[in-house]
Amino acid sequence: MQRILIEVVVESADIGPLRVMTTHLEYYSQRQREIQIDAIRRRHAEACAMSARALLPEKQAAPSKYFPDPRRRSCAAT
Repeated sequence: MQRILIEVVVESADIGPLRVMTTHLEYYSQRQREIQIDAIRRRHAEACAMSARALLPEKQAAPSKYFPDPRRRSCAAT
């Protein structure tokens, strides 16, 4: 069965940005769950790397200039 991962970064005045990811893991196959968990970990690492990168000068004024930085705060609900 095809699975998706929904991800959102919530901005909190108390703790700053918080990345929340939710999905439904495979129930019957442990091996498939392990593959899915590895994919979630890779996605989190990719998002952390993206939030750490510097913007190009021509992108400073673009609407997408803000990179949330939830490297230290992340939640995965399954």
